Amino acid sequence: MRALFVLILLSLSCVAHAADDPKLAAARRLVDLLQIDEVYEEGVKACRDRGDGAAAARRVYEANRASYGGLSPSSAYWSEVVGLYGRYLAESCGALRAQATKEIYVRVFAQRLSQDQLEQAAATMSTPEGQALQAASREAGTLLSIAQYAGQERAVALAAQRYRDSIQDLVKRHEADPR
Repeated sequence: MRALFVLILLSLSCVAHAADDPKLAAARRLVDLLQIDEVYEEGVKACRDRGDGAAAARRVYEANRASYGGLSPSSAYWSEVVGLYGRYLAESCGALRAQATKEIYVRVFAQRLSQDQLEQAAATMSTPEGQALQAASREAGTLLSIAQYAGQERAVALAAQRYRDSIQDLVKRHEADPR
């Protein structure tokens, strides 16, 4: 119990020290101006909305008919499969939280940039041109997220199919020559 109390006190002192650190404060200001939380949320939304859940569930079924334990698109339970797939997307897309994402940026910026660089970058991002650049960057980030998730989904499906095919080949070899 005493160790836990000491750990809590140390954590609080680190937080208080970070709040007093002008470089961390400048990094936080820059991260706020870069709208990292909005970029993050748009990426999560792009992940969740990356397609028709029913079509995605059907693709999983078609890639491996045993994947849903005998349930098929013609089953009365299929709508529940689609709902569960939607929940899977929501959970898998939201693994990292916006605040944690912002803190990663703050730490990296504070480590890699000088105080002067942080302040100059924040001043630039505060201008109308900086804000227009950030809006365009957010839009590009959203489109990139959509493309990445679609590509990842295709790559995972292909890799899974190759894996299943390879295992089937291995099983046949084992059946022909058990050892």
